[in-house]
Amino acid sequence: AVNGKKSTTGSPIVANDTHLTYRLPNLWYEIQLITPNQNVYGVSIPGAPGVTLGFNNNISWAVTNATADTFDWYRVNGEVVKHHKYEINVRDQGVLKEKFGQSSLGNVVYEKSDDRVLTDSLVRGFALKWAAQEASNELGVFLKLNRSQNYAECTDSLKNYESPSQNFICADRFGKMGIIHTGKIPVKKLGQGSYVMNESLDAWKKFIPFLELPRSENPKLNFVFSANQNPTTKDYPNYLGNEYYSNFRAREISENLTKAKAVSPQDMMNLQNDVHGILPRELRDRLISAIGTPQPQFEFAYQTLKSWDLSYPTNSLGASIFWTWFKLFEESIWKNKLGDKKNFEWPEPETLVYFMLHNSKSDWFDDLDQQIKVAFEQACLNLIEKYGSDVQNWKWGHVRPTNFPHNSKIPGFSRDNLTVWGVEFTLFSNKGYHGPVYKAVVALGEKPSGWMILPGGPSGNPFSQNYTSNMNDWSVGNFRKVEYFESVSEIPK
Repeated sequence: AVNGKKSTTGSPIVANDTHLTYRLPNLWYEIQLITPNQNVYGVSIPGAPGVTLGFNNNISWAVTNATADTFDWYRVNGEVVKHHKYEINVRDQGVLKEKFGQSSLGNVVYEKSDDRVLTDSLVRGFALKWAAQEASNELGVFLKLNRSQNYAECTDSLKNYESPSQNFICADRFGKMGIIHTGKIPVKKLGQGSYVMNESLDAWKKFIPFLELPRSENPKLNFVFSANQNPTTKDYPNYLGNEYYSNFRAREISENLTKAKAVSPQDMMNLQNDVHGILPRELRDRLISAIGTPQPQFEFAYQTLKSWDLSYPTNSLGASIFWTWFKLFEESIWKNKLGDKKNFEWPEPETLVYFMLHNSKSDWFDDLDQQIKVAFEQACLNLIEKYGSDVQNWKWGHVRPTNFPHNSKIPGFSRDNLTVWGVEFTLFSNKGYHGPVYKAVVALGEKPSGWMILPGGPSGNPFSQNYTSNMNDWSVGNFRKVEYFESVSEIPK
């Protein structure tokens, strides 16, 4: 979000794009609610009252996942607090009987083959202590947001927000704006919860007070943002965890908004559609240097990388070559040292970038230049093997197709092999199966203006022409101007 000092409108502009697993129908649906007490527009979840993300006459709010560490695992061998038993009728299999015990730390999971893990009084296994297991009232928070009329009321609504932890941006048409890293976040020691802990250790009992949660209000930069990155500096006294996402997207936002003098709603839409990559910007020269003089069969790929504009449009060949190389190189470093990614969490890519650029003699590498070159040659061979020697088949939209499965996994109701730009590290963050399922820009002022797009369509009926009517516009970055009615009488009959 930018405030009026940095916008072309003189009032705050708020942008939001939530990233979730692709599905049809979309999780979100657009809605406007007009009552004697409120007039709010945005998106909601089927069955949930009110608007979850959106704006009203005076405020707009936006949300991203905070990824704060709010749960820990403990090794348990102690008293059962409660028994849970279930009988589930399974088609063609009869009745499935399940039981588990609950310790003072939480529900316990264990190996069913060990009949000693659960008795009438004792349980042994692993207990999950999670802040989300405690009673809370997020619905009340969102209903209060719907009726908030200024920044103070918007942020006051968040005092009771607990789980899952989120970054909330609030802005009002009067000029105030800010971001809060909110939720019920436990007070922990540095690194606490990184591994399974013993039950004898004191589990966390306190939570960071609301007024001590990370926040930024009306900053001198005149903008606030979140791309799931760590929200604090080293000076912040509380430990929030180590699960924050790569900072490439956050840096891209910061660089663009810092350079901009006056931001328009269209600028915000363009920023959400940006597919420029900071990762290749940092590594392309290192890659080219390590390749040196390529073998003739790899000359085309080498020259393509040298002339690549470092972005990920659907017709890019450089994007396909770089991405295939990086995934192979990343695997060659971490898999041998840490194990398969399915079983062990690898460091975020910027960690690898740091070692490549600043500590090439690190023990993580055997011979860095040689490993880079081998991965490049293998990437070329992989592309040839999978897509053929015709390089037109190497285009990014073909190498990295985008799929929208149906919620019920009915193949005929899905939309597969779509050509969509972006990669997970660009602002249009597209993993092929996960990405922006709701995109919105709201310009506050005397009367709010909004632009939105949701992949899919307004109908959940696979046989309706509106089932995927938004898909083409979404895939090329188009937005639709919102019709925001100020009263019921304005709505066409």
